[in-house]
Amino acid sequence: MHVVVVLGDPDDAHLTGRSAGYFGVGGIPGAIQLVIWPTDTSLKKTGDGTAHELHHNVRYAKSGLTAAQSTALSAREILTNAGVPRGA
Repeated sequence: MHVVVVLGDPDDAHLTGRSAGYFGVGGIPGAIQLVIWPTDTSLKKTGDGTAHELHHNVRYAKSGLTAAQSTALSAREILTNAGVPRGA
């Protein structure tokens, strides 16, 4: 597993506003990318966020799904991460 931690841009409104100084990407098999601008809030989120990204990585690694199944799961995952209730 490769984990990359990148210092974010404090002038990026998405990073410092909506994401509260932290976001991650775990959808690339064998890799996790974390982007952080260190604040009290973002540093508190880092451990839980890293576990969340690891979950994405493990859940979809070598799943044996067809392309159609993978696309359907990816769409559901996007909605789940956006906070959209299932069936909405």
